[in-house]
Amino acid sequence: MIRAFQRGVWHKVALPSPTDPVWSKDHCQLYAAAFLAFQEKGLENPGNLAEAYVYKQIYDVKFTKKVERDLLEIA
Repeated sequence: MIRAFQRGVWHKVALPSPTDPVWSKDHCQLYAAAFLAFQEKGLENPGNLAEAYVYKQIYDVKFTKKVERDLLEIA
């Protein structure tokens, strides 16, 4: 679990299990912020999208057009 601050409220966000050893604390914070943003937008599978967002930041991974479009929702 990681705590993330959004819109004046602290939220507890569960990290994906297992968490990739490449992820730093900053990547975990990025995941939490992305998760909350995707959840707020009402997108399906905010956890999967947040994980994809972090991997896009780390490795510049390419995804399907639908996922890429969803990732742009918070960019």
